[in-house]
Amino acid sequence: MKNREGRLFDEQVAFTEFGHSLYSAVPLDQQQLSLTSDPATVRKSIREQCPAMPGVYGMLDCEQALIYVGMSVQLRDRTQTYFSTGEEERKERRIGSRAHTLLWQPTGHELTARLRELELIRRFSPRYNVLGKPERTPTGYVTLATGDAPHFRVQKRPARNCRYAWGPIPVNRRVRAAVEELNYTFRLRDCGSDVRISFREEQALFDTNNGGGCLRSELSTCHAPCIGNCSRDEYTAAVTAARAFLDGRELSLLQQLEAAMQQAANERNYERAARLRDTFKSLNMLNELLSLFREGTRTGQFVYPLPAANGKTQWLLISRGVVLAAEIAPHSKASARRCLSALEAAFDRGKGTHPEDELDAVRIVLGWFRSDEKRLSEILPVADARSLCRKRLESSRSTSRLKATG
Repeated sequence: MKNREGRLFDEQVAFTEFGHSLYSAVPLDQQQLSLTSDPATVRKSIREQCPAMPGVYGMLDCEQALIYVGMSVQLRDRTQTYFSTGEEERKERRIGSRAHTLLWQPTGHELTARLRELELIRRFSPRYNVLGKPERTPTGYVTLATGDAPHFRVQKRPARNCRYAWGPIPVNRRVRAAVEELNYTFRLRDCGSDVRISFREEQALFDTNNGGGCLRSELSTCHAPCIGNCSRDEYTAAVTAARAFLDGRELSLLQQLEAAMQQAANERNYERAARLRDTFKSLNMLNELLSLFREGTRTGQFVYPLPAANGKTQWLLISRGVVLAAEIAPHSKASARRCLSALEAAFDRGKGTHPEDELDAVRIVLGWFRSDEKRLSEILPVADARSLCRKRLESSRSTSRLKATG
């Protein structure tokens, strides 16, 4: 039997350690326990050695291959369930019976434990983990580039000339068709970048013959700025309306499509009703996919303070639901400088990377705040985080001056 990477399970490399975590500002302590004893003795050893705190755990088989990764808000209690005397058919018992070594790693907080679990599943693709493994469906962005007459595209990564981006969202044939439908509905061009744009008000400025336009121009599904059929303002207004739809600020288009579809059906114009139905389904699907992205956009950029594995407070630097970095909260001159540098790198210079598999991590982060809105009161705006760092630096300078004059 092979895993998703095509390797035979019995050829997996022996496991050594979980490795670095994006979600922890401090090294995470990894402990392990041999499972060669009887279940009662194993449970006793877990109670004596495993901490009662949030973290992740893993199971190694007889060949020291990592076969399972999990998380818990209470490591001690959760790991014991794999070695209980309950039903043999339970998932925990099946995994526990194949495990020869138990590993655990405290993270200090439930949110970082959930993120760490996903991180490890992505990294090692354990045999018995199903959820969290890299999806076969790639992710990408709906983008709008700069230029005189831009249109919407689907890209794996926003290009350098990208002015606006919506995502990440799962990308497949239906999503690409929906973005194409978006351009058609708002009459935005979809021709190549080599096509010259000449808006109506510019026609008198150029002695050029742009021809009769393309089929979309004749069908009135494009404003046709290439032949001067619209003004710059008219095209910009169409782009603005499409952006409002993608932002979720103006969704009346969906209601209009439903009403037009019903009217066409009442008039027995079934061909038109079918076209409107397909357009509605396509754009409604795109709207639903973007709903998670919009939630991340509303939360924007912020810092989330929470306990680190060593008991200190760490900051998660988050943008649109994506954790960009983790830093120990400023408690000294050196830590304040590190935090300021991290804030600048993440939020100012745009160095925060967006890995392909970030979508599940975004769901975890946004789900954390959605499940309890009180948690939003714990976040720090980026400006406040910078202010705290500067105050710590100033306090350190004042202390140094007092020592120098004393």
